[in-house]
Amino acid sequence: IYMEEYREFMVTKLTTLQHIGSTHSTFMIGQVKNTTSFVI
Repeated sequence: IYMEEYREFMVTKLTTLQHIGSTHSTFMIGQVKNTTSFVI
């Protein structure tokens, strides 16, 4: 349901702004690793 609301915002609000020519979004489906270090 949030994705439909996001799409609606992008189409009806954000892309209608004068200086916005196009948009591109990338979404993460799952989390693989949540730290910047690992044990060797």
